[in-house]
Amino acid sequence: TLQSIKPKRRRLPARPRVKSGSNAEVEWAKKCIEIILEYENALKLYDKEARLPLPDLEKLVGYYELCGEDKKISERNCELKERKSKRK
Repeated sequence: TLQSIKPKRRRLPARPRVKSGSNAEVEWAKKCIEIILEYENALKLYDKEARLPLPDLEKLVGYYELCGEDKKISERNCELKERKSKRK
């Protein structure tokens, strides 16, 4: 079913006050990734051509870096570079 109202992204949880690179920080990043990917899926249901807003894409790459998801980092970085070069 197509949605008639453009979806909005849920608020991302605040970063916990923990050491950088700690397990708690990685768990937080995974929650953020989940929320952004959920939002991306909702956007696709709303409009097949819809893409994540650039700030969200940049955040997603950062969260993947925290989790060490190298394959996903490179995929999303390519998309990010391609979209940024089109804007200029």
